[in-house]
Amino acid sequence: MNTPLLDHPLKVTLVGLDERAQTRLEMFLRGRAQDVCVLVGEHEAEAAIVDLDGFGGERLWQAFRSRFYGPAVVMSVAERRVHNALWVRKPLDTGEFLDAIKSVRQRLQTECQLHEVAQAATVPVAEPPAGALRDKTSDPVRDEGEGVSRAAGLVWDEQQIHAYCGAIDDAAYLTPTRRAELFYVPERYFQGLLPQARQLAEKHAMPVRLDIMGYTLFYLPESRKVLSDIRENILRPLCVMPLPQPSVKMHVVPQHELPPLMPGDPRLHSFEELLWLMALWASRGRVPEGTDLDTPVSLSGWPNFTRLLMTPNAMQIAALWHMQPTSLLQTAKRLAIPHRQIFALFSACQALGLIQAVNTGSMAVPGRDALAADSVSAEKRGILGSLLRKLKLTR
Repeated sequence: MNTPLLDHPLKVTLVGLDERAQTRLEMFLRGRAQDVCVLVGEHEAEAAIVDLDGFGGERLWQAFRSRFYGPAVVMSVAERRVHNALWVRKPLDTGEFLDAIKSVRQRLQTECQLHEVAQAATVPVAEPPAGALRDKTSDPVRDEGEGVSRAAGLVWDEQQIHAYCGAIDDAAYLTPTRRAELFYVPERYFQGLLPQARQLAEKHAMPVRLDIMGYTLFYLPESRKVLSDIRENILRPLCVMPLPQPSVKMHVVPQHELPPLMPGDPRLHSFEELLWLMALWASRGRVPEGTDLDTPVSLSGWPNFTRLLMTPNAMQIAALWHMQPTSLLQTAKRLAIPHRQIFALFSACQALGLIQAVNTGSMAVPGRDALAADSVSAEKRGILGSLLRKLKLTR
C-alpha cells in the first residue's frame, strides 16, 4: 500500500533573526538546504526556524506561536526545551542544523502517513453536507480550530494546553483519594445542551432556539449547523462552568423567526467542530462521570483532525486506541503522555460518538481482537505499526 509522502521541500518561515543573520541563513537555505526546505511567508509555512537569542527573539516567538502551531527548529546558545521543537546550539554546526530540518520534515511526513493509513483502516465518520465544516468566514472559534488542525505536529505552550486540556497534575490521576477530581457531568455544561438542541430540532424538523444567560444560538436541522454570534471570549467561559438551570431555555421556533442569513454567514458553525471545542473546554482533563478508567477503549471512527482542533499528542493517542484498545490509565503509562491530554481527547471523542469500550457486552465490536478490526488488513497493520514505531509508540 502506498502512503502519501511530503513530496516537496519543507516550507519554513524565519522568526526572530536580525537582518544580517537572516541574510546568512537565507544563503544557506538556498544553497545546501535547497532540496530540503524553502523559505515562505508565515501563512504558507509548515514549520518555523526561530532565533531565540536575537533582539526581541523570545517576545517575537511568543507572539508568533500564538497564531502558528506547526513544528519548529529553535536556535540559542543555551539549551532550550520547547514543546514539539528541536533545539540547535549556537554557533550553528551546519550539519547538525540541516539534520534538524530534515527531522522536522520527516516528522510531518510520518504523521501524514499515519493519518492516511488510519483513515483508510477505520469506518468513516458520517460527514455533514459538502462544505458544511469549512465556511470561508472569519470566526475565531472555527479559525482557531482550523489553524491548529492544519499543522500536524503542534507547538503548544502551557497556557494553550491549560485552555484545552486543563491543569490537573499527573499525581491526581494516580492517587485513589483524588479520583473525584477526574470526572464531570457533561449534561450540566453547555456541551450537554447542544446535543439536546439538535435532538429536539430533528424530532420536530424545525430550528431550535437556545437561550443561555442572556445569549442566544440556534440549531438548524437542515444544514446541521449552529447559528450564533457569541464570540469566543464569551463562549469559552460559558462552556467552562456548570450552568444554572434557570438560566437556560430551549424551544422550537418557526423558520421565519430566524435572523436573516447571507451566503457564507460568519455566524454559522459546524455542529461537530463546535461540540468538540465545547467538550474540551468543559472537560479540562476530566472524563464523563461513570467512565471506567481501567476498561480498554477503542475508536469507532477516526476523528477528522483536518477540521477538528488537534490537541497535544492526539494522533499518537488515537492511533494506539485504533490499533490496540487500551484503558485511559494504561494509555498514559504506555505513551508517557500526561494524563490530562489523554482524558481531554477521550471526552471530545466521546462527545462525537467516536469512543467504545471493548469488553462491556453489547458495546464490544464482534470479531475484533486486541490488535485491530477485521477490516484492517495485515498490510495496513504492518504499515501502521511501522509508523507507530517511528513515533515511538511501540517497540
